[in-house]
Amino acid sequence: MVACFKNYVFDKTLVETNRIKYPMRFLPQVFKINAVYEFLVCPYLSVWFRQTIYKSKPFKKILYLFFFSIPQGLFEILLEKETNMMSLKGIGSGIISFTRIFSKY
Repeated sequence: MVACFKNYVFDKTLVETNRIKYPMRFLPQVFKINAVYEFLVCPYLSVWFRQTIYKSKPFKKILYLFFFSIPQGLFEILLEKETNMMSLKGIGSGIISFTRIFSKY
C-alpha cells in the first residue's frame, strides 16, 4: 500500500511538472497518471522483487535491481517511441524513465 502511494505521488509530480504525459489512460477524466500501472502492475512487480531478494546478499540485491528495472525501463522507452501511451519530455527522457523505475523498488 505504501508503494502505491509513493508511486502515485512521484508520478503525479512528474505529470504536473509536464515531464511525463499519458495521452491514453484508464478513466482520463479522473486520473492524469497511468492508474493501471501505478496501482496494479507496479505493486505486483514490487512484491515479486521483494520476495526474490528476501534472503539475498547485498551484491545480489543490486544485481536483481538491474534485472528488474532495465527491462522495464527499456519497455517504457519503447512505449514512448512506438505508441501513444506515454510521452516523456525534457533532456534525458530515458534517464527519467530509469530513475522512476529505480525509485519504485
